[in-house]
Amino acid sequence: NIYRNILCCGCCGKVMHATYYQSRVKDERHYAYYCRSAYLIDERKCEKNYIREEQITAFVLEQLRNVLKEQQVKAKDLTKLNMEEYESKIAEYELEEKKIAEECQYMKKQAGIIYGQYKEGMINRAEYDVFKQNKKEQDYFAEKRLEEIRRKIRKAKSKAEEENKKATAVTTAAAKKVTKPKKVKITRA
Repeated sequence: NIYRNILCCGCCGKVMHATYYQSRVKDERHYAYYCRSAYLIDERKCEKNYIREEQITAFVLEQLRNVLKEQQVKAKDLTKLNMEEYESKIAEYELEEKKIAEECQYMKKQAGIIYGQYKEGMINRAEYDVFKQNKKEQDYFAEKRLEEIRRKIRKAKSKAEEENKKATAVTTAAAKKVTKPKKVKITRA
């Protein structure tokens, strides 16, 4: 419920509380907001006691469309801003991915050096085995971190596409509302 602790009753000014009802046909939750002081206010009932989330969302979208229309914001502008935000997130993930790859390269070089020292007799078998075990664990965790980062990158890209579709839909709907309907003359025959 995205409007939790945001909505206030228009009659008494108190915070409205969320409740949900579950659809019997589809397994969906629908939220509604109600005023808890709808029962008594100075011995009278509060009038603004219930509103469905769908009604609020429709109102918010309409207000957003009006603001976009007034500011003359176009879908490509929103898409560009959206892409910049997601590209910065993706760049952060890719930087982390690069750091992990560098760590793995460093450990590979260290493994070569340690193996050489073991073969030359500079370190004993137990020390070499400890290093091998540590490297194996480090490789495992690095692989897990890489998988997680790649998943985040994929998710960010798909979310960016989804947000761009929404932005386009909102601005397109705003543009459609701006156009005035044509007048049609009706004559009787």
